[in-house]
Amino acid sequence: MVTTKNIVIILVVFTLAAGSFYFLSPGREKQIRKQLTRLTEYAAREPAEPTLTTVAKAARIGALFADPCSLDIENPSMNGSFSRKEVMDRINMVRHYFSSLNVSLYDITIAFPEEARAEVVLTMRLTGTRDNEDYTDTREVEFTMEKPDKKWLISRVHLVEVLEQ
Repeated sequence: MVTTKNIVIILVVFTLAAGSFYFLSPGREKQIRKQLTRLTEYAAREPAEPTLTTVAKAARIGALFADPCSLDIENPSMNGSFSRKEVMDRINMVRHYFSSLNVSLYDITIAFPEEARAEVVLTMRLTGTRDNEDYTDTREVEFTMEKPDKKWLISRVHLVEVLEQ
């Protein structure tokens, strides 16, 4: 009788622990959305941004990408497989063209064809100031994200051209 009671208590405790872990741990989609939010924060540029802030943001952006990462971008032409450092350099180069830059992501859809791989399609809007003129660009972007360890990393970027849409 005592043994049965102990087994029932252990099962209840185990079930509660497993349920708590399931409901309290962030899901895959939430983790990916968090990484995308980080991308928008790190890509943003304020007017007269200090050099140290620029370098720190470049390093943080690089940490969001897999090594290597495949880029499929027509204009400006960036096609091929790039190391994390090369991706950082290219993003930093784009950020450098703007005195201020804001990145917004809309209509995010996430699919999981495999356990550790996600296909993300979204609309990206860039707004900023370049050469004292306002700049706005809206593009559809496809990301492939992979989770080799604990974090989701961007392993492929494809900018959909207007004629493809």
